[in-house]
Amino acid sequence: MLARLHATEHALRLSEERYRLLAENSLDLVALLDREGTILYASPSHSRVLGYQPDALIQTTLFDRIHPDDLPQARAAVQAVLADRTAYSGEWRLLRQTGEHILATVQLSLSSDQRGAERLIVAARDISACRQAEVAMRQSQQRFRALVEHSADAIGLVNASGTIQYVSPAMTRMLGYRAEERTGRSVFERMHPDDGEKAWRLFQAVLQRPGSSVTGQMRVRHRNGTWRWLETVWTNRLAEPSVQAVVGNFRDITKRKHAQELLLKKAEEEARLEGVVLAGRELADLLNNNMVAALSILEWVPHQVAVPADLAKLLQGARESLYTALEGVAKLRRVVRVATKDTVVGPVLDLDRSSE
Repeated sequence: MLARLHATEHALRLSEERYRLLAENSLDLVALLDREGTILYASPSHSRVLGYQPDALIQTTLFDRIHPDDLPQARAAVQAVLADRTAYSGEWRLLRQTGEHILATVQLSLSSDQRGAERLIVAARDISACRQAEVAMRQSQQRFRALVEHSADAIGLVNASGTIQYVSPAMTRMLGYRAEERTGRSVFERMHPDDGEKAWRLFQAVLQRPGSSVTGQMRVRHRNGTWRWLETVWTNRLAEPSVQAVVGNFRDITKRKHAQELLLKKAEEEARLEGVVLAGRELADLLNNNMVAALSILEWVPHQVAVPADLAKLLQGARESLYTALEGVAKLRRVVRVATKDTVVGPVLDLDRSSE
């Protein structure tokens, strides 16, 4: 009987020594309390986590190290463990020596020492950094979601076969289709027949180069039947575990395309008009030069050769006709100069019809 008692005591001492060894080398906070919450033992980690020397905590109460807003929860948890002899797990804010608080997961359990006295075992782990990281991650996700959902550009995730896995809400505003109507369908399904092959080649090119991007322009049918020009940037993110897709950024450039077409049409019309004007200028110059030469001859003949009266009358009529034609050519040349912004007038013909 005595031998068994000694063996039991020895086993208890070994158990207590192992428990103390674990507690003193743990990164977590470990404390032993009596039923009133008085600290009987505090592990060395209290110095690193809370800034208190373990000996300074002995005979102080656990409740003095808990945030006031968490005290009701902590007192209720201790009473429940003592009454029901069940374990507890929760989150409390614990006071550091600097006056700041950390967030900790706390586990309470009930045990008995070798004399049979009930003791509360407290194990706590600082999760402040983890919680801050979680908050930062949620905020980052919320910001990203806000950017995606309210962006004028649409974003899509497509697998290697071109099947749509995700499209942002902007696609509805852009093409009129709800996200669920396009998810699971081919991204090339609504493309213009003349653009489909080119778009497929671009997609295949980006598949061959992980991490690369390609840009293209294509027409896609809107829900109302019209064609919209989209500028698309494909980026291969298939090898990234967090994405595993080809990312597509889509921008509606229909208005820009129409404006470019109008500018091109206007430029072509202006070029044609300029060609006509230049041709008219050359013709006017040619007519003017030849008519001036002919008029000079008609003016010279009567002064050098005896001309019968009836022929003189014919010559006079020819001169009048040339003068009238030259007036028309002069008007044409003025119009051409205005159209071509030409400031060079050239030789001016005196159209005075006197017989001098």
